[in-house]
Amino acid sequence: MAATALTVQVAPPGGQLVAFSTPTQTTGHTAPTGSDVVLKVQNASGGSINCDLHIPAANTVFSGLSVATPAGAAGPSRRVACGTGLTEIPLDPVAYSDPANNGLATFDLSAFASVTLACTRSGS
Repeated sequence: MAATALTVQVAPPGGQLVAFSTPTQTTGHTAPTGSDVVLKVQNASGGSINCDLHIPAANTVFSGLSVATPAGAAGPSRRVACGTGLTEIPLDPVAYSDPANNGLATFDLSAFASVTLACTRSGS
């Protein structure tokens, strides 16, 4: 199965519902980055899941601090715990834009069975 490749949804002035995608695996998902771009992780399971946002090799020192590899992660990542409900994660291009992947952010999930994903502009 292929990883989920998200695109940014932009709401028109009248608004719109956000369309969520259902991932079919835990690794290799991508989303655009931007100062106003947000990854939305909707978790319908009874417990928390992890979203590991890969840190490109050029960014493994951020604000003077080294970025570690969380336990079980594929490489240097920022781990975000996503509890039940909606978690919104800003996709700052300085931290997550990977030149080796056309500037996209790459992320992995610890589980996907009851998770849906979307990418929007802030406020959408």
